[in-house]
Amino acid sequence: MTEKNLFSSAAALISVILLCALATFFFFTVTDPVAQDKAAAAAAARRAEYFPDVELIEYEPETLLDGVDAAYGADDAGYLIYTRADGSGGLARVEVCLDKDGRIRNVEVLEAAEQPTSLAFKLKWPEYAAQYTGAKTITSYSTTKGARYIEPVPGASYASRAVFSAVTLALQQYDVFAGKRKAAGGGEDGGEQ
Repeated sequence: MTEKNLFSSAAALISVILLCALATFFFFTVTDPVAQDKAAAAAAARRAEYFPDVELIEYEPETLLDGVDAAYGADDAGYLIYTRADGSGGLARVEVCLDKDGRIRNVEVLEAAEQPTSLAFKLKWPEYAAQYTGAKTITSYSTTKGARYIEPVPGASYASRAVFSAVTLALQQYDVFAGKRKAAGGGEDGGEQ
């Protein structure tokens, strides 16, 4: 291969790479807002499902703990808290629905990733999320008394820990809200652990 042919091949390869990069950029620029709109609509539908006939307030970002993306609530009905936590293969994002006493009504795993290959998709299965339902305190140690033991998904231990951490963060955010209610004279939030 001559020097001229080598240069022509390199120029063609660079042109293809730049074209692919430009196409990828365009694809994500166009589709990302559509995906965000769909996610927002789905979140609004879940809020209406969990709290029908209740006007939820959206908490200001400065009132939220680090790792809490959004929180909606009504002191007399409960809370819907969106959190995230880092796993080894990426971010875990969860939606946690809590009743007014801080008990978990539902956990929805919105995103969970683990590398290189993973069984993290099982974290989105209802069987995994169901073990959180009804808990007010959770633990990742089977010997801890007074808290609900959450079993990790075999083959997705890092992602399981990230989801567990994100749910724990939602419970901590609830404690912040409950503490502010108590300080304002709202009484005890009651209930057993």
